[in-house]
Amino acid sequence: MTGLTDIIRTLEGLTAPAALATLVRVKGSSYRKPGAQMVFLPGGAQTGLISAGCLETDVKARVRTVLASREPQVAVFDMGDDLDLIWGTGMGCQGRADVLLEAVAPGALPEWLARVDRLHRTRGAGALVTVFAAGEGAPCRVGDRFVLEADGPGLLPPPGAFRDPLVASMRGALDLGLPVSVSWPASEGGLSFLVEPILPPIALWVVGAGEHTRPLARLAKGLGWWLGVVDHRPALATAARFPEADRIVVGHPPEVFEGMALDGRSAALVVSHVYEIDKASLAALLRAPLGSRATGRGAPGSCGNWKPKGSRRPRPGRSCSTGPRGWTWGARRPRPSPCP
Repeated sequence: MTGLTDIIRTLEGLTAPAALATLVRVKGSSYRKPGAQMVFLPGGAQTGLISAGCLETDVKARVRTVLASREPQVAVFDMGDDLDLIWGTGMGCQGRADVLLEAVAPGALPEWLARVDRLHRTRGAGALVTVFAAGEGAPCRVGDRFVLEADGPGLLPPPGAFRDPLVASMRGALDLGLPVSVSWPASEGGLSFLVEPILPPIALWVVGAGEHTRPLARLAKGLGWWLGVVDHRPALATAARFPEADRIVVGHPPEVFEGMALDGRSAALVVSHVYEIDKASLAALLRAPLGSRATGRGAPGSCGNWKPKGSRRPRPGRSCSTGPRGWTWGARRPRPSPCP
């Protein structure tokens, strides 16, 4: 659900009906994963992306019809068809994409979206179902949404034969951590729906507000992460220097970490370059249930540089991680090298 915050803020500010496009199913390759969303505003402005820019023009041409009818519509784009090279957009992904288009009126957010927004803001977990096909006699309609909340009542259908398998699919997607498109046979209502896990956004806590961390802050925010900046120097930890930050905390470790939301979807980057501050920060953060731990002390390979004074270096021949620490660049793990 990358970009969800921008989508929600755009819909909250509507002054006229707009169209919400959701990529609900993909077969083959595509530029975006199912669940990607985009808002088409009446004046022509757009928020979000559902492709690399190749589907948007055609989807935009359908917006007027959807807004006039107020009925959801599913558009199917087959980029693997040979005719697409002649009459279509000539896209390189060679897959099929199904896009659900629906009208959104100005005013309060739809209940399902308000619940998803609340889960994101409170770092809760759950799952979202978006129905995009329904046969005759189906227990729901195209465009219906259902929300499972791990610690709440959710927005679910009434108890019955439909609810139990639906909730099972939602729990499965939440456990998997990936969106799944599900289709039921006609005997079970002929339903097709997208199940998306609702997970807390990755939170990056940057300990150190020096000049070298400002590009990192922009990069993290561009990835859609929640960003927190911590520093003991009030002149550096300011909103003017870090406008991307969701939270700025001024103080000394370990006290400064008390009350922070440090969980399995959080990462910490310790880069204040003040030895005693980094030492205390690492001691506190290594006890926290972080999903990723990183430190910038010392150059890659110099594994003894950031160790507390008086600590023993690893024995000769013992492997240690080099760099990069804590960042996913495509490798499975940092390359081990012998420590001195």
